[in-house]
Amino acid sequence: MTLIIAISGCSSLGGGSVQKRAAKLSSGIQKAYSVDPTTANRISPMIIQSADKYSVDPLLISAIIRQESSYRNYAVSPAGAIGLTQVMPNYWQQTCPG
Repeated sequence: MTLIIAISGCSSLGGGSVQKRAAKLSSGIQKAYSVDPTTANRISPMIIQSADKYSVDPLLISAIIRQESSYRNYAVSPAGAIGLTQVMPNYWQQTCPG
């Protein structure tokens, strides 16, 4: 059985350039999640670009990062998941070689 979830729609960040939306997102995650400004400013453009690429609301990606790693780049779970979104390396190495 395969389960596919598609989430798309308008972002509450509005339109505009990646830089403009990233600045708005950065401000929001600093306030909502007490993220250091340097971290928020560095990660926000990546969130916006990924959200655009995969048609996902950037606020959803931001919330997932908060839940999975609390915005710690080098977070490692007891199960071996790594990074901001807690990806399992063995799974992705088999699925996406290289």
